[in-house]
Amino acid sequence: MSDLKAARPRCKRKSRSGDSCKGIVSYSAPLRQYAPSCRQHMAPEEREAFDKDPLWNSIGQVIWLLRQAERNHLPPLRTIEVASAMRIHQTRASELLNDLERLRRVSARKKGRQVSWSIGPGEL
Repeated sequence: MSDLKAARPRCKRKSRSGDSCKGIVSYSAPLRQYAPSCRQHMAPEEREAFDKDPLWNSIGQVIWLLRQAERNHLPPLRTIEVASAMRIHQTRASELLNDLERLRRVSARKKGRQVSWSIGPGEL
């Protein structure tokens, strides 16, 4: 997990003490971009736009990725593929997918030790 965090840019906006912020900046896989700063240093307008756009939160990104796979007639995505696309650890991707499965927003198919994920009937 430290490798994933090390690859992410840091905020670098000035804190009240004058030092550069070392907070990790959020990444959106669908938008293919990093947030302008860490949440703490976002201007109110930036924070509001960030909060309203589902492509900036983890659940919105997972749903978007699974929809894209379905639209492009690709096979269901494996957990590792979701994690890689979102630049998060596989454990975190698994947690998100399991949470979404409990909410019936995604469905899982298990083949051996691998789990493939697709959009649930409620999301179509």
